[in-house]
Parts: sequence; C-alpha cells; structure tokens
Amino acid sequence: MAKVIPFPESRKQAGKIVDQIIAERMPHKPPEILRCLKIEMTDLIRKYFSDQEMTLSLVLPNDLTEEQFRIIEHGIQETIGDHNKRMSQRSNQLFFDLCMSRMMICELRYELQQQN
Repeated sequence: MAKVIPFPESRKQAGKIVDQIIAERMPHKPPEILRCLKIEMTDLIRKYFSDQEMTLSLVLPNDLTEEQFRIIEHGIQETIGDHNKRMSQRSNQLFFDLCMSRMMICELRYELQQQN
C-alpha cells in the first residue's frame, strides 16, 4: 500500500508573500518601484523556489496490519509536517527580509532616475 504525503507548493506560497507585501505594506509606493520589486521577486521565486513535488519512499514489511500501517503513516506525516512548518517559517522570514532588501534597491534606483 502506498500513500503520497502532500507538501505545500513553495513557489505558490512565495508568490503569495510577494503579493501580500506589495498590497499591504506598499500601496503608497510609486508604480515604478512596485513594478521593479515584482520583477525582482519573480526572478528570485523562479531561482529559489521549486515547483517540483517532493516524494517520500519507505519500504515497510509486507505483514503490517492496517493499524500498524496507520500508526507509521501518522508518525511520518506528523514528523514531516512539523519539520516542514519550521522550515517554511524560516524560509518565509528569509524571503521577506530579502524582499525588503530588494525593495530598498528598487527605491534607490527610482530615486536615481528621478535625479537624472
């Protein structure tokens, strides 16, 4: 018996973070800055966030009862789920910090263009 354990789509999550940052934290920014940031972040999402589905393969004895299988399955799902939550929180915070840094770069570019 095989079961696929789903993992969240990290690229989709990253895209949502970018949209949320732009909508909630930057509605007052000039459109040139927002456009620059969207381009920068889209490139980063493509580079660092994979759409590849993660899979887990585990060989178990054939004589497991249905109850034993469910216990093992639940343990694996909880362990991987907890680990994935922690890693997602870390990567989301890093991504947010990177997004804010890229926003500063876009703002500086815009200011330089306005001075010239």
